Amino acid sequence: MFFFLTRVVKVGEKPAQSMIDMFSDAELTSIMETPARHNELLNVKGIGGSRLGKIIGSWQKYRHIKMLSDFLSPYGLSPGLITRVYNHFEDRAIVIIKGNPYSLTHVNGIGFKKADDVALRLGTDPHDPFRLAACLQFVMASMADDSGNTLVKPEDVISQAAKELDSENGSNIERIELAGELEQMEGREEIVRLGDMLALKRHHATEKRICEALRRRVELPPVPIKSPSETQRFIESIEQKIGITFSEEQVDSIKMVAAGHRTIAVTGYAGTGKSTVSKALIQLLLSKFDEDQVCCMALSGIASDRIRTLSGFNSFTIHSALGWRGQEFEHGPDNQLGYQVIVLDEGSMVNSFIMRNLIEAVDRDAVLILMGDPGQLPPIGAGDPFRNIIESGIIPVARLTRIYRQSDDSVLSFFANDIRRGVVPTGYLQEEGFKDFQFVQKNLPGNYFRLSDKDKVPLREENSQRIIEFIEAKMRAISPYIKNPILDFQLLSPIRKGPLGTEALNDVAQRVFNPGEHEGRAVQVGSVTFKPGDKVVHTLNRDMQIVKAHSLSDYHNNIDSSETKRVFNGSVGVILDGDSDNRELLVAYPEGFIAKYDSLLLSAGVLEMAYALTTHKCQGSEYRFVLIPISSAHTIMLTAQWLYTAVTRAKQKVLMVGQKYMFERACKSLTETRRTTVLEKLISLA
Repeated sequence: MFFFLTRVVKVGEKPAQSMIDMFSDAELTSIMETPARHNELLNVKGIGGSRLGKIIGSWQKYRHIKMLSDFLSPYGLSPGLITRVYNHFEDRAIVIIKGNPYSLTHVNGIGFKKADDVALRLGTDPHDPFRLAACLQFVMASMADDSGNTLVKPEDVISQAAKELDSENGSNIERIELAGELEQMEGREEIVRLGDMLALKRHHATEKRICEALRRRVELPPVPIKSPSETQRFIESIEQKIGITFSEEQVDSIKMVAAGHRTIAVTGYAGTGKSTVSKALIQLLLSKFDEDQVCCMALSGIASDRIRTLSGFNSFTIHSALGWRGQEFEHGPDNQLGYQVIVLDEGSMVNSFIMRNLIEAVDRDAVLILMGDPGQLPPIGAGDPFRNIIESGIIPVARLTRIYRQSDDSVLSFFANDIRRGVVPTGYLQEEGFKDFQFVQKNLPGNYFRLSDKDKVPLREENSQRIIEFIEAKMRAISPYIKNPILDFQLLSPIRKGPLGTEALNDVAQRVFNPGEHEGRAVQVGSVTFKPGDKVVHTLNRDMQIVKAHSLSDYHNNIDSSETKRVFNGSVGVILDGDSDNRELLVAYPEGFIAKYDSLLLSAGVLEMAYALTTHKCQGSEYRFVLIPISSAHTIMLTAQWLYTAVTRAKQKVLMVGQKYMFERACKSLTETRRTTVLEKLISLA
């Protein structure tokens, strides 16, 4: 009750404690639900007529959360998780959970075991086929959402499901039962078999539609934009205009579009000139189409803004371009976009669900250009469509491989591509560093690997502290030069927890960049204190009440014209203001809007600090200066693919600090996150 009163109803902590001391939970609930008893709360110290009205209003607005808390608390769900459940299902939460307790697994932070515990205590039989099917569905969905694999081996699904079903409240489930239920699910068409592999129906349908949509597009006959001689003259004019000579690979990509291919992919690693080629391709297309018929898009807002800056053309996030409406997109096969040219950048970031919706929304006779870096980490979510498309040859692909040096003392692109190929960059330890790359050593003692595990612990802790101290000192040195907190500087780490994870690094960064108390304007959420000026990241795709504004005064002047806008996981903004009493924050986003976060959203973890982010969160973004700790604390995550993705987030300079051994080990670790997908299989079968 205390959590609900203070965090949701927004009663102050002292009046809330007085209410709890004076009344039982049942009495308080009765008072709140009975208008004739409302005035009894005036006997509580600190509650007057004005505050009473606000308390009753908030109670009525959020009474469903109290009912949900009463329902779920006996099953061990924390107040924070209960808030997340409410944010996901809203007022129908109890009805939905009673109908299917396993729907709880759709809520971020709730796995099968927690949902299963609720289901068993609600009376579900341990051997109920519904329970087995729910577990198998959960395991296959997790394999897709967490690891990207939309096509999986039955034995892997059964093995993982058996572990999930191993519950104190259940009985042993034999693997033969799970195998039998898989067959039943196949018979009910809930899963699809491709050879000796299985896919959930929705993943099979999504990736089958990508395959079919691409095949329809490539079957269209080319409609040349320019003749070969005209194309050559165009290339020469662009070269003269921007003062470069295109490589043979870049020329091939231009000729491919000029020949009239409706769908092509342009791939290139860091430093191969993808941006230059994309501008040339758009200029080529503008010789036939009007400027307002060209649309560039990317998954993230920062990537979209970067495209707009580089190209000068319309650029949107995929979700805004396709018109996300909470559950589905406005544009699709029956309501296409209407543009004649679509350029998708950072294609490697796009998962199967989004790729399918994008391709189907492109007009049949429009030109679709998919651009991306195949060396980066795969997308968050199910599938790996960009990689599947370019490796299969289902559409024409122009591959850019030549690396260009930006200047004589610039090495970042070359070092990044060495890392991508599993090679330790030659000379990377140059003491004074390079213009755009520097590695500062903070090594473990030479005898470290000969010590016992127990003796290693204090040395690792000491090493982490030295790295943190260097990072803090470096941030203090550059702090006066940071003008744009979103784009000028970024700390990257492969993990969230631990002394060198994003959570700990965010604490250090906040001490440096935003040390003020901000009395009355700071909001405490768990162990984190959010303050005006903090860089934050939105963590859940959600419709938010926003005002189109850039400043606090604009927000208050235009509060009556608020509207609903989808804010997406990974969106980064800056806190403009906070209200400690009401536990509310206003966050400004670079797209030109301000969103309000109330106590309910904050308690659900919708907002996190963003001075330090995981590399996956930063795909598609670039920053002037990137700082990366390298330590044995990151061992599992440090691969060449991760490192390549991390260093290529830097626009002007990347600085790494840490253990030389771990950096070189990561460079040589070519373990690639290879996903097994329905799309790859379907293309190969055609």
